Amino acid sequence: MNAGGRTEIGQKTILIVDDTPANVGLLVDYLEDHGLRVIVAQDGAEGIRRAQFARPDLILLDVMMPGLDGFETCRRLKSDLETRDIPILFMTAVAEPGEKIVGFGVGGVDYVTKPFQVEEVLARVNTHLSLRAMQLELERRNALLEKEIEGRQKVEAALRLTQFSVDNATSAVFWLNPDGSIAYVNEAACQLTLHPRAMLMTLHAYDLEVGTSAESWPGQWQYIKAHRSYTSETRLRIRDNIIVPVEGTVKYHDYGGREYAFISVRDIGERKQAEQALKNSFAELQESNRQLEEAHHQLLQAEKLASIGQLAAGVAHEINNPIAFVNSNLGTLQSYFGKLAQLLALYERAEPLLATQPALQQEIESMRQAADLDYMRADLKNLVEESLAGVQRVRSIVQYLKDFARASESERQTVDLNACLDGALNLVGAQVRLKADIRQEYGTPPPVTAVPMQLSQVFMNLLINASQAIGTFGAIVIRTGQEQEWAWVEIEDNGCGISVDDLPRIFEPFFTTKPVGVGVGLGLSLSYGIVTQHGGRFEVRSEVARGARFRVLLPARTN
Repeated sequence: MNAGGRTEIGQKTILIVDDTPANVGLLVDYLEDHGLRVIVAQDGAEGIRRAQFARPDLILLDVMMPGLDGFETCRRLKSDLETRDIPILFMTAVAEPGEKIVGFGVGGVDYVTKPFQVEEVLARVNTHLSLRAMQLELERRNALLEKEIEGRQKVEAALRLTQFSVDNATSAVFWLNPDGSIAYVNEAACQLTLHPRAMLMTLHAYDLEVGTSAESWPGQWQYIKAHRSYTSETRLRIRDNIIVPVEGTVKYHDYGGREYAFISVRDIGERKQAEQALKNSFAELQESNRQLEEAHHQLLQAEKLASIGQLAAGVAHEINNPIAFVNSNLGTLQSYFGKLAQLLALYERAEPLLATQPALQQEIESMRQAADLDYMRADLKNLVEESLAGVQRVRSIVQYLKDFARASESERQTVDLNACLDGALNLVGAQVRLKADIRQEYGTPPPVTAVPMQLSQVFMNLLINASQAIGTFGAIVIRTGQEQEWAWVEIEDNGCGISVDDLPRIFEPFFTTKPVGVGVGLGLSLSYGIVTQHGGRFEVRSEVARGARFRVLLPARTN
């Protein structure tokens, strides 16, 4: 039996805690014969000390011991950061179910029943050592993966910054392949040539540059490679064969084993006048086409903009509350610091004179009492903490609103419907609560695959509609749950309800039963489109003067 000494590399250490060493002698010998290092402690306190010092890989802990019993010893080991991850197997002569439940509750991972079958003990020890080793390896790999992800995120951020810089450059940028084909262009290049990006990506440099042809391009490429970097003037042939004089800076690059020419071009002629003349010639036709192509998109966006406008009152209410006490706290802080400054000034004056100036001592003490210095010291910390919490609340509200306003229309991800509803309430809750009490009866719906901000827009529309259907003050109930392969969200109000005649038309664009000036009838139409695009459906029940219940069903995410 080892009581100390050096452990071989890779050898595992087992700590046995038992108040009767004779009971475990055979087990100790058996474990050591199978390559394990064994340390023995005779009571719980000694076991805790040895565990903190030796950091064993596993602990065999007797349940029935004088002083600290096994359960209390386990609790203390699990409350210590240095020993809480060590697997603990309880040893007991009485294996009652209640006792086992207590053992597992305090952190044990297994039980060994006395009298021992040493082969069984070794098997259980090896099993839990293997589990622990796998856990440590998983943690190590997770740490490496997190580090790798962090590195990749930094690289991706740098690439995004580079991409942003190029895309937002004022000069037109072209990346050319050795055969003259265009590998990349920025938005400024599209504006210069009057070609859409997709069109430009099908062209070659000699399609744009006057005086260059497919036959002469190989020589032009060799010139670029030989000179590496130069600036020259040339002319570009843009849409409708308009010729534009330009100045271009050309740089040769070898990136990742591939050759490119980077060309930055700026208009040095009458490009703006020619562009304006072209725009005037086709203005009426372009405007008509633009209006036809974008009319549907604008109508859908109008409802989203209206939703954002409706959020203003609620967001202002949510922000004003924390801002109010932040402002109050800062005013109090300003007053405190003024008093502290006066008191400190007196201290500085008194420092060399205190021994001989009892009047000044009395003045300082009076000022200290008037300033209530002890209270200010205690209150300063609370004021700062409240102010920081208030600012954080404002920040979270503004960030959520920004995310809603600029969210991508195509980025689908796994969505927790309960959290999505909480986000919608975070924006419109204050507005809705002016008309109704909100009761949240959340179940456990499965996650769905969706665009989060689109679902938030659906839920905000339903909540606002519910509040607008209530006359003076009522109630709105929000429920969630699962129905077979569907996750569902239900919003019910006790407002005016929807008539039987109107129910079939509620999802039609521009259909509304609200008074003039309250909505344009696009909210439910837009919501219906979003839910349908996500493979879902609406179920609506309503009774006039009793209220309405809207249920949104969405397909549960499949693994």
